Amino acid sequence: LQLRLRLASLLSIELIPEGTAFIRQGQPPEEISTYFLLHGFLNVFIADSLQDSGQMNVGQISFRELRAHVGDLSTFSDMPASATVVSQGKCICLVLRREQAEEFSELLPDFKKNANAMANELHRLRSELAAEGEALPRAQTTSRGETWWALPAGGLVSTRPRDAEGSAVERLAAETRGFL
Repeated sequence: LQLRLRLASLLSIELIPEGTAFIRQGQPPEEISTYFLLHGFLNVFIADSLQDSGQMNVGQISFRELRAHVGDLSTFSDMPASATVVSQGKCICLVLRREQAEEFSELLPDFKKNANAMANELHRLRSELAAEGEALPRAQTTSRGETWWALPAGGLVSTRPRDAEGSAVERLAAETRGFL
């Protein structure tokens, strides 16, 4: 209970109106927060000059997924946003501001460890794709089942598989849904 109360004090609840692009590809990391989706759906887009709209939808995130969060790589690193995230309908999120990230990671060190592991995987895949000289965007699936989309601007965005257990933060978000 003490841990849950401490975590809750670091998070705020935010209602995101329909059609809001609250993370934009290339946005500096100091402007990005981590959003834990409690209700709603998010669309993830990457820039693609071959599309009429100038962007490609690479996935949708549902509040039903255990790993329904975005912005964590930028919140815990110096990595700019690798995709644009747009709310589909009204969404409710728990928001972790960058200023609270260090204290949050002291309480849940696995969360930061996982974000850093994803950043390392992203760096490895980016180097591999650059060496291959592949046309972008391009998808590649890792051994853990994550699909990484290579971006024309040089970044990557991942879509994660569902898992049965989830992290402590994901379980907290699931438990919090009952209080809203």
